[in-house]
Amino acid sequence: MKTIGLYGDSFVEVLSEDKKQYVDEKYYSLKSWPKIVAEKFKLDIVHSGKGGTSYWDIPINQFVFKDCPDVLIFCWSSSARLYNKDGLHLHPTPGKKWWGQQQDKIDKHLEASNLYFKYLHDYEKELLEYKSCLYWFDNAILDKIPSDRKIVHLWSFGHMIDFDREDKYHPENLRYLHNWKNGVEIRPSCMSVALMDNCNINDVDSYENHMNTQEKHNLMADFVMHSLIDTNVDGGYDRDAMNDYTENLKRWLK
Repeated sequence: MKTIGLYGDSFVEVLSEDKKQYVDEKYYSLKSWPKIVAEKFKLDIVHSGKGGTSYWDIPINQFVFKDCPDVLIFCWSSSARLYNKDGLHLHPTPGKKWWGQQQDKIDKHLEASNLYFKYLHDYEKELLEYKSCLYWFDNAILDKIPSDRKIVHLWSFGHMIDFDREDKYHPENLRYLHNWKNGVEIRPSCMSVALMDNCNINDVDSYENHMNTQEKHNLMADFVMHSLIDTNVDGGYDRDAMNDYTENLKRWLK
């Protein structure tokens, strides 16, 4: 293995030099888990995720079949995010205004998304569209990936069971809407790891991959590295495996 590609949203974004001008230094003050994984296996990072993007951004803008790296890590974002080519963070409560975008363009996107969620949005349709996209990508695209490539699937958030629960991203309150045929699936969600230590979303939002301690980056890296090892004993890599590391989140389970 020589190359690794990360596809998805901010949980798998490797911060580029041009974005550093828009963020506080603490955003990139820690060694991120993608860099830990790449260094461990001596892999060149050939593609980075893009913060704020919809899950549709993976098949439409990010993944290119002919440039398939040796290791592919997909991180599937919320079903509620609306796709747009600018990668703006558009969902039912769009509080974020993304880096480097013109303000008038942002305001128009936010106005349109607010009207959509107020008058047109249907939750059942949202989930069906999400599941359909992932099923298609799994069976029509990933099915053609050569068997010598390693495929890993992460979940940015998962889907909440009880929307009123205070600790919404506790592993016990999440479900996942697709069982992957092509690629090892890792649980729990990235946000579950990020919100350990009684953190809230505001605590972790300004850090790379939303991991606000080195321990959290190390834990995510351990999940991924363990899932890439060629063994079927107690996890490891299997093209249709599901590796659930929930027990490693001890702080969640008290």
